Amino acid sequence: MADDPTVPTKWIAFVVVALGCVVILLTATWWHNSQLGVTPSIFRIEGDSMSPALMGLHSQIHCTNCQFTLNVSMSPPAKALVVCVNCGHQFPYPQHATVVHGDVVELTPWEPNENRWDVVALTVPGEPTKPIVKRLVGFPNESITIQDGELYVNGRLQSKSKQQFDAVKTLVHDAKYIGRVEPRRWRTNGGWSWNSSDSLWTYDALKPTANMPESASPDDWSWLEYQHSQDFLGPRVPAPVPIMDVNSLDQWESRALHAVDDILVEVVFAIPTDRRHNNAMPSSDWILQLRHAAVTAELEIHVADQRMELRINGQKEREWTANPTIRKIELGLVDRRILLFGNDQEMAAVPCPAHGDSQESTSSATPVRIGVRGGKLKLTTLRLWRDVYWLPSDESRTENHLRNDVLAADQYFVLGDHAARSRDSRWFGPVPKSNLLGRIQDVKPGKFEWKRQSLPLQNK
Repeated sequence: MADDPTVPTKWIAFVVVALGCVVILLTATWWHNSQLGVTPSIFRIEGDSMSPALMGLHSQIHCTNCQFTLNVSMSPPAKALVVCVNCGHQFPYPQHATVVHGDVVELTPWEPNENRWDVVALTVPGEPTKPIVKRLVGFPNESITIQDGELYVNGRLQSKSKQQFDAVKTLVHDAKYIGRVEPRRWRTNGGWSWNSSDSLWTYDALKPTANMPESASPDDWSWLEYQHSQDFLGPRVPAPVPIMDVNSLDQWESRALHAVDDILVEVVFAIPTDRRHNNAMPSSDWILQLRHAAVTAELEIHVADQRMELRINGQKEREWTANPTIRKIELGLVDRRILLFGNDQEMAAVPCPAHGDSQESTSSATPVRIGVRGGKLKLTTLRLWRDVYWLPSDESRTENHLRNDVLAADQYFVLGDHAARSRDSRWFGPVPKSNLLGRIQDVKPGKFEWKRQSLPLQNK
């Protein structure tokens, strides 16, 4: 049978009509979204006012003592010294540094149900062509106050969830990076059996340390203690010093530093096994202790009888049957609450006992201690974090201090996490709703095809 000459023509017509429908549909969708203002946009962050949550263009160098990676400014002074925020070691700025471009983020449209602590893009009143990115902290008809680094709304301290704390926290120390130069921040108190090797801390009651006191016994508590050392440039101050609102990006600037009492310690641990019998080595107790001048919170874990107990100032607050699968513990004093998490799940959130209204720091010389008695314990991760410290005014300037004014019905208040470097509502005042562009979310590598240049998003 001869081929039907009309078949190709029919297929061509079908394809043309289908493509036409697709074009019409895409055009209609684009027009509809553009009218609603819901077209997502991709931006690259500039500046450092939201660091460390969002990073703009910066340099990275490695500490010559502990090899920790430091984020620093692109323009160091001539013959500059650098101080490592992880170990406190000072060293000359290297001849070569790695240039890191700003983070890439996606802007999703503004919605009425945005939450406090969300990161948003906006335009500054009077500067419509310069979008910036900040954290949303104040809503219409609210009064905003900042005191002692904390945010108060309508006179009430605003507490953050674990997810919100993780978004604003700053790393104070990671024990993975052990320096060669003394003093080290984690140190033993001359007890029985703490040893450090290969970036790990290990306790073994059967292997006492060489400098063990003659009176020591494996039945005694053996303590590993954290003492913070100076992590800012200037005349050297002997340890211990308070944990400060230090940011390595502005270490060459002269500004007032503030002691930060809100901290959280993260511990990932393992119970070594007896390879001959394939079971856990016997262990009686270990304690994770967070110490403030007025509050001491401690979690005691009894491995043998699988029991956990949370105590505050020596008084038992909670008790659980220990879940043997828990290998990550986080204990924090944040927003005047004692927070406890196991494997990233909240176990307790207890209000702190009142410790007065003094604005002076009440930090302990040894804010974190870990004690063990008997058996074996290996710490595979040991990190210390601090909370964001909000400043009541832009201290690099002298005007526009934050006042306890009530926001109007269409006004919002925004702050930058890097408060000492941020130009935000403390400087230009509340932001009208019409200036809010949308919410920021991170863009993961490979999520978008980079066939077009991303637009800059100011972060000043």
